[in-house]
Amino acid sequence: MSSRYCATIGFFDGVHLGHRYVIRQLELTARMEGLSPLVVTFSNHPFEVLRGMSPKRLTTADERYQKLTGLDCEVVEYDFRDVYQLTAKQFITLLHNSQNVDILHLGYNQRFGSDMPANSNDYCLIGKQAGIKVMPLEEHLIGGRKVSSTIIRRLLSTGKIEEANRLLGYNYSLAGQVVQGKHIGRTIGFPTANLSVADEKLIPADGVYSATAVFDNTTHQALVNIGFNPTTKSAQQRTIEAHLINFNGNLYDKSVRIELEHFIREDRTFNSLDQLKQQIENDIKTLYH
Repeated sequence: MSSRYCATIGFFDGVHLGHRYVIRQLELTARMEGLSPLVVTFSNHPFEVLRGMSPKRLTTADERYQKLTGLDCEVVEYDFRDVYQLTAKQFITLLHNSQNVDILHLGYNQRFGSDMPANSNDYCLIGKQAGIKVMPLEEHLIGGRKVSSTIIRRLLSTGKIEEANRLLGYNYSLAGQVVQGKHIGRTIGFPTANLSVADEKLIPADGVYSATAVFDNTTHQALVNIGFNPTTKSAQQRTIEAHLINFNGNLYDKSVRIELEHFIREDRTFNSLDQLKQQIENDIKTLYH
């Protein structure tokens, strides 16, 4: 006999503390009702379909899926293009008939369906008609403030990495392959790994950050520069360069993840490479205080 489910719906970009609260309530209800927890999500951002464009992602598709499945729940993905024209009742009925959903947790002020019902009471009535119990959730605040993917994107885009990390519940990361750069860092004694990340990923504000670099099951303290290399004018597009403290190995073509921890300073122009070198030495000293 196939399982029956308690489900919730969302894109869950970032799988932040607000999302984790919803999923935690989902798991509690499922356990109490003798059901299995199910997260219903989408393989593409709804804005891609509805507006023809979408915001940069806090998590790539793989990162998001790994974080969701790591929360002890089953995950099912729909292509949003296949369901966006369904009314709320049609989508709820689909979940009941195709995914064996008996209870649906509705996030605070969440709305879905091409007819966009006005409020949670409407969704509860629709659910009753479709054979699903709809349970609206209360608003969940983190340290007295709202949390959403939009708010976190805004914090990252203004360099407020510590605040963004608090709302995420983990350190924001950038992952990708190390590619050839201009080797400017090596000439002044600070070789850097130039990271190529997915186009969809949100890159935080330009500046210098402290970070942890992870690769080959090892971790290294790192200094990360995001920007256009204004002193050397060697970058025509934004680069992500990580200098790993006390590391001398070859990272080219390796997959590296950098977890950003603190914003140290803004990216700025120096009058000479010697001044740049001195500033990097000062930046590294801040990592040990």
